[in-house]
Amino acid sequence: MPVGEKTAAIILAAGKGTRMESSVPKPLHLLCGKPLTSFVVSVLVDINVTEIVIVVGHKSVEVSEKLHEESAGQASLKFVEQVTQNGTGHAALVGLGGLGAVEKGNRDKNVLILPGDTPLLRPETLKRLLKVHNDNMAAATILTALVDDPTGYGRIIRDAEGRVIRIVEHKDALPSQLEIREVNTSVYCFRRTLLPDVLEKIVTNNSQGEFYLTDVIELLQEAGHPVLAVSADDPVEAVGVNDQLQLAVCEKEMQERIKRHWSSQGVEILDWQTCQIDAKVEIAEGVTFYENCSVKGNSVLGAEVKIGPDVQIFDSSIGDRGRVWKSIITSSAIGNDCRIGPYVTLDASSVPDSGTVTGPL
Repeated sequence: MPVGEKTAAIILAAGKGTRMESSVPKPLHLLCGKPLTSFVVSVLVDINVTEIVIVVGHKSVEVSEKLHEESAGQASLKFVEQVTQNGTGHAALVGLGGLGAVEKGNRDKNVLILPGDTPLLRPETLKRLLKVHNDNMAAATILTALVDDPTGYGRIIRDAEGRVIRIVEHKDALPSQLEIREVNTSVYCFRRTLLPDVLEKIVTNNSQGEFYLTDVIELLQEAGHPVLAVSADDPVEAVGVNDQLQLAVCEKEMQERIKRHWSSQGVEILDWQTCQIDAKVEIAEGVTFYENCSVKGNSVLGAEVKIGPDVQIFDSSIGDRGRVWKSIITSSAIGNDCRIGPYVTLDASSVPDSGTVTGPL
């Protein structure tokens, strides 16, 4: 059975993202040319989760339309609106309303709840979380991370035997709890039939006056249900994007992942520091990147293409055996065996046929 077959998912993406200081809704901020929340959708698709609900709020229509467009052919998404942002607990309850009904007492159905601003999550990590959850028939399993600087994160509180008993948000933590380095990533797997009732029991006696999803952990534990935790192997997976600096941190890490992936497929990158490749770029075999290259958007590079030095390509295709150097290519479809450069600027109004040569040979 595929690992995610009996698992639905709720992505929480309703917040305004005030600290981004931008008119762009946070879920739609681009990371390596792809909206933040689309990375979360992709990782769920990778583990075969087929029922995905996204809770939207701020600029809900814009967010829904763009994420639907991005997921075309990849996943069928359902969007539900959290009209008033009353916290993550309330958002989870809204999200549950978008999922299909499950018969009471069915212990096989799970629901992953995760934020829409954690683009660095890996499929392998979610698979391990689900395996631990299912093998132990847990009521809830939390993905945690051990970080050097836990500022801003909820802390994982354990008892003397090491069992998870609750999560304390940073703003509500005691000085001794602030020393804890094991933090909540806000990624959870819950037994689906238990969640609605316990969400209804959450109260707002906290510094934010909101319904915290984290309170579900203590409520389940006090009711005698097993609550477990799985730690991410790499704490970078816990990084959420709340401001432009964190977006830049994630951009750097994702660029490294993208270049490692293409290098493993035989793509030659001669200068990693000055090469940028967007997440949606398609690259055939035998491609070589020279220094100071940028390939963005929905670009496609054919077999044995050579790019660079000093090239910017946006939303364009380069045919097989093409050579581009010291040029800017935008919204163009370049045929096979073309030689473009140096100092050439192309856009959609000029489409070189196969075999075109510009500039000196």
